[in-house]
Amino acid sequence: MVQWINWNIEMVPEAKPSISSNSVGIEISNGNGINRMAKKVGNYLKEKGFNVRRLTNANHFSHSRTKIIYQKGYDQTVEEILKHIPLYQIKKEIGKLDRPQINVKILIGKDLIPYLEKFENGEKS
Repeated sequence: MVQWINWNIEMVPEAKPSISSNSVGIEISNGNGINRMAKKVGNYLKEKGFNVRRLTNANHFSHSRTKIIYQKGYDQTVEEILKHIPLYQIKKEIGKLDRPQINVKILIGKDLIPYLEKFENGEKS
């Protein structure tokens, strides 16, 4: 796309389309053992406009820190998610996740336990 700016002819590159947060498939996995924590975080993110497609339990409940694993090209969506989840999370970009409809996976750690009430009440972090 070419845009005309002022009276000078200036070529401005077309902006790359951003991936809409509501079209990105998100999986929430409970890795801290708190009953229904994945569901609570999932509902919270759905209220914020995210497309949470899958809720799971992690392979164990001893994960101390929350991790966000995402496919290449979805870093902008991850940054949007991080605006709604408290604390610093570990981010890891990979080629592909196991399920084709999932682009971002959030593994909930014990570090989010103190924020359980915020997720239940839908408060902004």
